[in-house]
Amino acid sequence: ELDGDFIRFFNFTTLYDQSIPKLINDVVQDRYGNLYATDSFNGNIYAASPFSGKVSLLLHTPLLGPQDISIGANGIEHFIGNDNSEY
Repeated sequence: ELDGDFIRFFNFTTLYDQSIPKLINDVVQDRYGNLYATDSFNGNIYAASPFSGKVSLLLHTPLLGPQDISIGANGIEHFIGNDNSEY
């Protein structure tokens, strides 16, 4: 049972070929409400806007994909630097 309210559904399946397995592994939110999610099987980071409901590919790099093991990027972090920039 969930205690919170349903806020928004994001459909990540519209971004890619359904025949290629994906693993949406971790999600982080920035101060504007945007969400960023890792795909541990394919080296992708997706961005999702709570305002438009749209999901887009923000970054693809083999460096975040599986190397010598079967899983790649396993986590994502958001922080605000001393200069007030978001990283």
